[in-house]
Amino acid sequence: MEQTEKMIKFLNTLGALGKQINKFKAIYMEEQGLKGSDLSLLLALDTHPQGLRPEELCSLIHADKALISRSLKNLKHNGLVIKDESTVYKARYYLTQKGKALTEYLEVEAAKIFEASHMAIDQNQWEAFYDFSTTLISQLEQQIETRKRLQQKNAQKGNSDSEKSQM
Repeated sequence: MEQTEKMIKFLNTLGALGKQINKFKAIYMEEQGLKGSDLSLLLALDTHPQGLRPEELCSLIHADKALISRSLKNLKHNGLVIKDESTVYKARYYLTQKGKALTEYLEVEAAKIFEASHMAIDQNQWEAFYDFSTTLISQLEQQIETRKRLQQKNAQKGNSDSEKSQM
């Protein structure tokens, strides 16, 4: 298979996977009056009983601050998380009992899907998939940062050239 064909197949597969994951999140979360993006926060908070700060959530689930802020506000409004008010800037968020119960239900539902998927291929193949995915994410992050730096450098050079031509 030619490199371009591999890339097209890969991107289409990832796009379809992302679409199905988003549908799964939306269906289960809409039943609770929540958004699909809230699911990742619930799961992250469930695995960190010591609570998490918004910046930790950003890093953990690879989401921007605005999304985290909106989700935390929504989850707090729905009684699923509480905010430790003892500090202003380093506040941690925790699941409430209601949040823990919902997360437990969602984990059971997700486990059914993952269990069926995991039976389709063996453990070594899953480990290779996860290793590949982690490496790909890292490579993409590096490429994006390199590209951003190049664009910033070119923009600065363009501004400098523009200033010189006006003199």
